[in-house]
Amino acid sequence: MMEKESIAKNLVYYRKQQGLSQEKLSEKSSVTVRTIQRIEKASVNPHLDTLKLLAVGLGIQIKDLKPLDNPKEESIQTKWLLLFHGLPLLGVVIPFFNILTILFLWVHKREDNPIYDLHGRKIINYNISMLS
Repeated sequence: MMEKESIAKNLVYYRKQQGLSQEKLSEKSSVTVRTIQRIEKASVNPHLDTLKLLAVGLGIQIKDLKPLDNPKEESIQTKWLLLFHGLPLLGVVIPFFNILTILFLWVHKREDNPIYDLHGRKIINYNISMLS
């Protein structure tokens, strides 16, 4: 589900849970009724400041309206990509190591995340082309 659709669904849910109309939420949050309507229809991607005002008006946390990405997962992904890009340097010392290690790593990780598949293919392609 797209982010703005997720925000729209969450906003409608919390607003209705508290029995608020769009007009009442507008009064409580200082966000215009038209903006609330646009967010609930998922026709706009609201600014973070707008989401903060809506969260305060609803008495909820901003993370309840907008699910935040897991920063730990991003850190792990970055470390794997560093490994993908750094291991071929050992091919300078050990012949064919640059292709074999990346090939093994790519086969192992390609189904975990599409970005691993993309980077792995490009690195293998580059290293094979450098050998010929």
